[in-house]
Amino acid sequence: MQSGREIAVLKGHGGGVNQAVFSRDGSRIATASDDMTARLWDVESGREIAVLKGHEGGVNQVVFSPDGSRVVTASSDAVWLWDAQSGREIPVMEQHLNVINQIALSPDGSRIVTVSDDKTARLWDVQSGHEIAVLKGHGGAVNQAVFSPDGSRIVTASYDNTARLWDAQSGREIAVLKGHGGAVNQAVFSPDGSRIVTVSEDGTARLWNVAPVELLDHDRIALSPPISQTLLDIVFTRYPTQLTCDDRRRILKEDKCQ
Repeated sequence: MQSGREIAVLKGHGGGVNQAVFSRDGSRIATASDDMTARLWDVESGREIAVLKGHEGGVNQVVFSPDGSRVVTASSDAVWLWDAQSGREIPVMEQHLNVINQIALSPDGSRIVTVSDDKTARLWDVQSGHEIAVLKGHGGAVNQAVFSPDGSRIVTASYDNTARLWDAQSGREIAVLKGHGGAVNQAVFSPDGSRIVTVSEDGTARLWNVAPVELLDHDRIALSPPISQTLLDIVFTRYPTQLTCDDRRRILKEDKCQ
């Protein structure tokens, strides 16, 4: 493979392309576009395989299931499920009542969670398209949701200044993560699923234990230099890192460190 060499141009969309993703086996690409379609492409030839039509607005997000048999697409008004081989629509029984902000797939590919300005998240079965549960409790629009690494939990982030932890099988609310002074833009699990970090428009990130759910002793992660603007995104390192004493003073603002 020669670095930087163009292999193919995937032409066909009639509007801006918002996202592109590979299938897990690398054989196909799915694209999402403002032309109200998603498209499937063969990686080797660049040939268009299928056009996924049906959305009434621009398609913002597209994901493959891990086994490559399903494609999920989302526009601001609807979530659609498709057979990845034929491009046939698999009907989704219910829909959100307001703008859809994000979709996320469970690690095993069996479930989808969608979040909306209607203050709910919804859990769906990928094979059937049937709704499993509605995650109700937030007092504001839900910005984002993510599954824990083992797929047993979901955490949601909301404009109501909280994140919430849910059972991914039943949809039962487990805990409310309170403490931020502004909308929570994102929440993510650590790679081992034992902790959650949340980021907010209040300019802080907060670190939580999952079981039992509690804000860690640091209260909040103090960022250096101080952040005066909105925090939009945060990630965990995949491998555990031991902070040095200097790091703990600089990052966690610990006065005493040995």
